Amino acid sequence: MRSRFFLTIAILVAAVSQSFGHDLRRGDSFIDPSDHVENSQYVVAFEYSDGTSIKTAPWIDREDFLNEAEFGTFWLSNKVSGVRVSYEFILDGGKIPRFRGIETEDYCDIEVLLVFVQRDTPRYGGSLSRWLTTYVFRADTFEFLAEYDGTPYEITRFDSRVVPEVDSTMRERYLVSCFPVGRGRPFDFGLIDRRKLYGPDWCGPHSERCEIKAPTASGGG
Repeated sequence: MRSRFFLTIAILVAAVSQSFGHDLRRGDSFIDPSDHVENSQYVVAFEYSDGTSIKTAPWIDREDFLNEAEFGTFWLSNKVSGVRVSYEFILDGGKIPRFRGIETEDYCDIEVLLVFVQRDTPRYGGSLSRWLTTYVFRADTFEFLAEYDGTPYEITRFDSRVVPEVDSTMRERYLVSCFPVGRGRPFDFGLIDRRKLYGPDWCGPHSERCEIKAPTASGGG
């Protein structure tokens, strides 16, 4: 029964991916908020799922978990290579994510895909309570890397190894952390949440904590 379910989903996703293949120029994107988002190379679509691929802690009753929670899957497709991968997650509050955008950026010498979604306004909350989430995937393999509260514009456009040519101010909430390449670690992507570290005023007085200094010339000539 379960295998039949996944076969049906696979057929649907194949059909969905073909129908979503808009011919977009580089830099353009197409958004169907309740269905899918795509740019010139990538497509991300949403489907309901059964939660079977989500791991649970040993002390959680698996059957109760599957009966009580709702689940969704992002299907990520590369329109050029044909690579297609799924990422399953819990639908907190049972709210379907509504796509708001898709971005690609180079971090840690690897292209990553940032998918931005919005949840409905909570029953007891205002417009500022809307749940805004960005999911980060490695673009070549669609490996899930991270998720954070906010839009792709709240993450810095450089990684922690960059040495700026001029003094810069990076006010974004999230800093990208790239660990050095080493044996068994060809790629490592991390996020530093400055709001959790320092509070709402994470830049501090005179924006000192958000300033990135360029190296100063030493020695004479």
